[in-house]
Amino acid sequence: MTIFLGAFLLFLVQPLLGKAILPAFGGTPAVWLTCLLFFQILLLGGYVYAYLVGRLRSPRLQGAVHVAALGAMLFWLPILPTHGFTPDPGSSPTLSILLQLARSVGGPFLVLAATGPLLQAWYVRRFPGRSPYRLYALSNAGSLLALLGYPLFVEPALALGDQARLWSVGLAIFAIACVTWAWRARTAQAAAAPIAADVQPTPRPDKLTIGLWFVLSTCGSALLLATTSQISQNVAAVPLLWVVPLALYLVTFILCFEHPRWSRRGPVAWMVAVALPLTGGVAVFGHEMGMAPQVAVLCFTLFAGCMACHGELARLAPAPRHLAAFYLCIAAGGALGSALVTVVAPQIFEVVLEFPVSLAAVVIAMLIARRRESLLAWARRPRRRGKRRALVAAGALVLV
Repeated sequence: MTIFLGAFLLFLVQPLLGKAILPAFGGTPAVWLTCLLFFQILLLGGYVYAYLVGRLRSPRLQGAVHVAALGAMLFWLPILPTHGFTPDPGSSPTLSILLQLARSVGGPFLVLAATGPLLQAWYVRRFPGRSPYRLYALSNAGSLLALLGYPLFVEPALALGDQARLWSVGLAIFAIACVTWAWRARTAQAAAAPIAADVQPTPRPDKLTIGLWFVLSTCGSALLLATTSQISQNVAAVPLLWVVPLALYLVTFILCFEHPRWSRRGPVAWMVAVALPLTGGVAVFGHEMGMAPQVAVLCFTLFAGCMACHGELARLAPAPRHLAAFYLCIAAGGALGSALVTVVAPQIFEVVLEFPVSLAAVVIAMLIARRRESLLAWARRPRRRGKRRALVAAGALVLV
């Protein structure tokens, strides 16, 4: 319940602040893309914090550090400034949005982002041998509920100030629940591993696997931002329409990490194969189609591509001993994918090419992940084994 509530608050504040900041910056789709970039960066920061705290060998020290962070985030409230959101004179809109969001919710968002992986590590320490990955699916379910509940129930019923106050109450409840888990972790036996010990020692994941964690999460995040940009700029700039791609992105995480049966390779490959020509048809005949068919095809393509990436991520998930490193790579890839679409692509492309480039990267990453065992077997041949390993890892990642 603590993990679910933390994820719920984490994604409830995103559309809340997005709505609050839109009027001051013109209400363009680029504003929401910048907000997504900010939240991906803070998510990465939270996972780095969870990784560092989890490396402390003393459960008591881990709990004390996190309780201090929980107390500090409460001093950040209220999340909406009394003077409202105003762009900084003379600065770029992107930088102004990032600074405004950091002032408003930077601390609480960072701690909320860190709590999910940290609590999963404490859960494994308290219940050795149990898999924590269904808790990851649960956290994404909480995120999805918040994301869909905001435009359907919260936004129509409450004023912006009331929404912020209600969110602050939820944050206080979450802090109390999290403190109870910190106390339980304090009384647990310290694990031999830095973050979460397995019943049996497990080998460290190979470099190609670690690289694929990073690349697959980067491709999924880039496809999410590229789809959002494509819908907002080339189809229809409808308010809160960008919630739909983000919701589908979360659904793929839930399905892939809840159970392997939801992301079998055969059906996913067929979905990707169907999505490619449909996307090509939208690119050629989109001006003759209505808004609904275009949005449906783009969203189906996003769903298929993210199922491919996140399904392979779930198959490559390591033993709980390496839980923090796995989540850290996912967060780092997500932040990089957002930055590539939001910051880099507009500087190097004269037209909107982020979507086809991201989709091509997803297909290549999926194929490499599916050939991982063959690539590792080839790299482990006796002759010139070190060079082959380096060549396989470098070649695969550079290709993506």
